[in-house]
Amino acid sequence: ELVAGFGRVNIVPMNVSGTVGTWTWVSDSAYYASGYWWNPSAAQNDESSYQVRLPPGEYRVFGVFNTAPSRGIATIEFDDVDVGTIDLYSSSGGLVDVLNSQVITVVSTVTKLTLAIKTKNGSSSGYRCVLSALEIMETPT
Repeated sequence: ELVAGFGRVNIVPMNVSGTVGTWTWVSDSAYYASGYWWNPSAAQNDESSYQVRLPPGEYRVFGVFNTAPSRGIATIEFDDVDVGTIDLYSSSGGLVDVLNSQVITVVSTVTKLTLAIKTKNGSSSGYRCVLSALEIMETPT
């Protein structure tokens, strides 16, 4: 379980509470956070979930991803509700995209954050995901 401090939670992608499919951490200093969390299984509906303790309030989720021709569309869910998606397909690859979710209202203190690869761009050759960082930040009121 990850705990918020100072209105934000930095999630090390490999500190998961559960996965669907095969996910693994690769150390690589060329990436943000000195590595990346990816799904070599590259199967539709692969997911990685995290239990996060947050005080009640409003938050946004930010993610740093790598794009490529084999990437899927990443969906972020808060307590099983979709709050943002990002298409990770790129014909040239190697670009980093940042997901900025919609505002999420947290009522209970323990929340489940899920990264799921449910679908893909019609031009993509797969459902792969390469994630460098996830962060939950409280929005100012």
